[in-house]
Amino acid sequence: LAAVYAEGLDTESLFAGLRARHTYGTTGAKILVDFRIAGALMGSVLSKVPATPVPLRLEVEGTAPVETVEILVNNVVTYASAPGLPQVHLEIPFEVKQVPTWVYARIVQIDGHMAWTSPIWFGVKVGASGEAGADALPPAGGGH
Repeated sequence: LAAVYAEGLDTESLFAGLRARHTYGTTGAKILVDFRIAGALMGSVLSKVPATPVPLRLEVEGTAPVETVEILVNNVVTYASAPGLPQVHLEIPFEVKQVPTWVYARIVQIDGHMAWTSPIWFGVKVGASGEAGADALPPAGGGH
């Protein structure tokens, strides 16, 4: 199941959300996820790297208790918790230690259903159109 953050339900808004990569996926459960770093929504490409730690925020409304929440930086788990509740509110400081860096969240419920966010990229050059070319973005992985 794919989810898109969009300003409206019209075709133009949905495609704008897709182009901006403001998306996440699940294994079929209707898990609600909101993932942001320094206020930037999942899928964002930030060419400027913050000099100090910034807030990383994850909100999850699961369809079953959440077994694990993981934050991955460049495909390495850097934070993990086992909340055991269907709702998760996580806010932790995040510091970019190298560039480029990509960060995403992985959520696993006790019923086996999962959700993955689109990464937030740091230190990636963005073109004049405001879009990062596919060759500019490191592979996000998204593996389990």
